[in-house]
Amino acid sequence: MTRLSDISVHVESNNWQDTNLAIAKTILNEIMASIAQLLDTEKTSTIDLRAQPRMRPSTYQYLKDALSAGEVTSVVEADVRVEVRETQYPGVWWCTHRNEQGEIV
Repeated sequence: MTRLSDISVHVESNNWQDTNLAIAKTILNEIMASIAQLLDTEKTSTIDLRAQPRMRPSTYQYLKDALSAGEVTSVVEADVRVEVRETQYPGVWWCTHRNEQGEIV
């Protein structure tokens, strides 16, 4: 190597905020694709947020804020508590399942 440009450079981002924003944007894009699929084929879909890698509480809250609350909310009390909340987007519902201790399952 005789020049600085001969040195390979790899930039790593350790910024969790950027990573969480990328995760949130990916999920929002998935929601948009699901809505398009619903309109084209009438096929519904579900996104399990607990299955998302490295999902932090701040990302969860970002998504909840981005989708915003609609007018309808329902709570089902059974073996688990199920909270179903309409978002501001038609066809998009936010569902939360909780165990007897109130933890999200």
